[in-house]
Amino acid sequence: MHHEFLGLSLGDWTAVVSLASIFIGTLVKALTHSLETALTPLRMTIKELNDNIAKQEQLGSKREQMIQNNKIDIVAHTKELEDHERRISKLEDEK
Repeated sequence: MHHEFLGLSLGDWTAVVSLASIFIGTLVKALTHSLETALTPLRMTIKELNDNIAKQEQLGSKREQMIQNNKIDIVAHTKELEDHERRISKLEDEK
């Protein structure tokens, strides 16, 4: 008994499906490789950008700490200056 579907035998359909699978597989592999090749520089740039952002955040934290330390120093110096002013005024009043 000879079976046909749309004018093609079972052997013909097997060949068509095999060829189509090979063609589609090759096409997918080529597109995947091309896409990977095209995206590699973009991935590297994104990684560098992330690294730079992390470095900037660290520098920002260090700068913030320096600013806080400077504020503490300013307060201490202001108190010392006020004390000197008070002592000078007292000495001037005694003369």
